[in-house]
Amino acid sequence: MRGMLNLKKLLIAWCVFLVWPVMAADIQIQGNPGTVPAGQPFQLVFVVTGSQTGEPDFSPLREHFDLLSTSTSSQFSMINGRTSQSQQYQMTLAARKEGKVSIPGISFGNDTSPVIEIEVTKGVERPIPPDAEESGDELRVFATVDVGDPYVQQQVLLKVKIYRSIGWQNARLSDPRYEGGELLVHQLGQDLQYPAELDGKSYQVIERSYTLIPQQSGEVKVLPFTLTAAVSTGQQGGGYGTPFDSLFSRGSSVQRIARSEPITLQVKTIPAEFKGSHWLAAREVRLEENWSADTGELTAGEPVTRTIALIADGVSVGQLPEISPPELTGVRIYPEHPVTHEQGTGEGLLSTSSRKFVFVPESRAAYELPEVELAWWNVVADRMETARLPARTLEVIAEAPATRKPEVIDVPTDTVPAEEEPEEASGSGSKFFDSVVLWSALLLVAAAALWHLFRRKTSSPGSVASSSSPAEVHVKEEVMDEETVWHQFELACQAGDAAEVRDGILMVGSVLWEGQPPVSLDDVARRVGPDLAHALNNLNRQLYSQEKTAWDAGVIRSGLQELWEQTTAKKPEKKAPELRPLHP
Repeated sequence: MRGMLNLKKLLIAWCVFLVWPVMAADIQIQGNPGTVPAGQPFQLVFVVTGSQTGEPDFSPLREHFDLLSTSTSSQFSMINGRTSQSQQYQMTLAARKEGKVSIPGISFGNDTSPVIEIEVTKGVERPIPPDAEESGDELRVFATVDVGDPYVQQQVLLKVKIYRSIGWQNARLSDPRYEGGELLVHQLGQDLQYPAELDGKSYQVIERSYTLIPQQSGEVKVLPFTLTAAVSTGQQGGGYGTPFDSLFSRGSSVQRIARSEPITLQVKTIPAEFKGSHWLAAREVRLEENWSADTGELTAGEPVTRTIALIADGVSVGQLPEISPPELTGVRIYPEHPVTHEQGTGEGLLSTSSRKFVFVPESRAAYELPEVELAWWNVVADRMETARLPARTLEVIAEAPATRKPEVIDVPTDTVPAEEEPEEASGSGSKFFDSVVLWSALLLVAAAALWHLFRRKTSSPGSVASSSSPAEVHVKEEVMDEETVWHQFELACQAGDAAEVRDGILMVGSVLWEGQPPVSLDDVARRVGPDLAHALNNLNRQLYSQEKTAWDAGVIRSGLQELWEQTTAKKPEKKAPELRPLHP
């Protein structure tokens, strides 16, 4: 008997081994630079396709690189009626030393990204012309910070102001450089221009802003900013155009140079008074919530959506903690992926993280939802504060619809093995062994079918040719024009699959509301008329309720088609985006 049990475990393990490639997420890295100068920023994009089992851990990158910025985005695609989702993590890095350096494997839960090698060459400083001379008070550069002794991971607002009273051409300002610690650097928006007076003299000012986020305590020195420009010897003053434009006719010129003073930051550790589980230093933090229905008049088995938004002033989106679902006995909770946004303002970064939770109460009762708390450090008042959402009672006042009993199907005993019986009752261990072999064979066949389906999907004639790299295949599948989006949505409606129709609606919604794409059916229902909203709510119940609800794909298609025609008719023809040069 022990030998047969070991054989059963071995066969099950073999089946799991065969099915595992289908379940694992695919992780690719886009933007391998090959060769980069030390200290110069470059970008990598980690693309996760499939089921992601955990959040990424980018800490191994800090051994050889400065992490200048991070951002995340989600992509949905529908190819031949099949939907897929991917997550993109865009990283801006700068290598700290020369030589061959590895981008290590990054853990995404149970999956790991591939390791790539890059060559880091000697950093290239912008050359200062040998004939450059100090500009005096004609060109002046000042660098200031809003706080000189920040806490670790507290945003520091750095402003660089260029004062000029003469025309110039070929002007260049150095990038932020530092030593003695680690800073995350983020440039904010476009340069500002305005007139000003300094020491009784009129200037035209160009102002550029950055955020600096120190990653460790101690002293960090921000090195001087250097401005070089060619100044005409035959023309002084003149009109002022855009920053760093040529503002005078060609002729003889001299090179002028101006430098700012260095800045020293004394970065403090996390104060002992902070008792929270996640360190968050900000100017302001607040929590907001929204419910799709009245929480005092709920029906058992009917979904209700709660949206929680975390808004933080003075932090990057990568610093925000994840909003976790509560534990509530008797209520099924379906959390969606967080939607994050980072915006640069004149005072720094403003970041938001919004997450939806679908609650499905199982029976008539009153459910006590605990309050949501987030401790944070107020850098303005220099004290710990707590952002809260109050506790709430979910009143389920209507009984759940009666559920149907499962049908009993008579199956011939000669095709399905009977339940295992003690060896004494059967008289022999052969029946048990036959059952093990039969079920193991069925599992092997199912695993082989799944593997065959996976191989067909990755090499189907409708996909990109096999000569393309995996990263190229992923990108080409995700990019769909508006006509393809609508066509795939129509195919989903014709098939009548509720999950595919839901994904198609969200794809269509990303076109209809391009600036603020919806993230759920509830989100779409709030933006449309009552008839279409009712049809979408029926689809929502079909997906989440215990009692399946009749829904009409035709009504949904007709309602969205009217919005589609109105929206796409107003859209101008898209032009290729103009890239802003790194150094105008």
